[in-house]
Amino acid sequence: MKPIFNLLQFCLISLLVALMPPVYAAEDKSNYQFVISGVEKPLADNIILFLNNLTLSCDASDGMRDALKKQIPEQVQLALQPFGYYQAQAEQIDIKPANGCWQVEVIVAAGEPVIIRSVAYEIAGPGNNHPQIKDIKADNWIKVADVFNDSDYQQLKQQLRQWANTYGFLDADFRVQQVDVYPDQKAADIQLTFDTGSRYQLDDVVLEQQPAFMNPLFLRR
Repeated sequence: MKPIFNLLQFCLISLLVALMPPVYAAEDKSNYQFVISGVEKPLADNIILFLNNLTLSCDASDGMRDALKKQIPEQVQLALQPFGYYQAQAEQIDIKPANGCWQVEVIVAAGEPVIIRSVAYEIAGPGNNHPQIKDIKADNWIKVADVFNDSDYQQLKQQLRQWANTYGFLDADFRVQQVDVYPDQKAADIQLTFDTGSRYQLDDVVLEQQPAFMNPLFLRR
């Protein structure tokens, strides 16, 4: 029976290790570092990016460390909002001595993400029938029932700006660009209206040379 017990014990330990949440730490760019657990790496990386705006000296007093702790929850919330998490919480914050300075350990609960509930997307103006702009469909980036991700929303807007610059709609602009987020309802409503404006046309091109050195026949081609 002893070998069976050892095998069961090994399996139990392996299962516990597999279920442990991953831990992500900032690169050692300073004498102290932030260690984030409870969320996936892209979220943890953005949290660290926000937290790196905070400062903590290696000789910080208890009061200074407590002050830092009070700032962390807001930074965690701000860091996760672009990913659609508007109710994130810093569940536990510990500041421990490490390597002659401090290690700030933060356990994060992202909570439930905000889901896109509605999308009102419109292309207005003289260029709304342009063949290429018809290929810029909202649901390639933002789709009802998907998690709202601000990066996807910004990419859609960038595609529209790029189209306008490429095809000469230089007065194009967003008539409406609004995202209403309701964290309690875990819902986001998006309104985006892009007005193409008129297309700029290239006028007659007049080439003048002084002194004359090019063949007139070449200029008339």
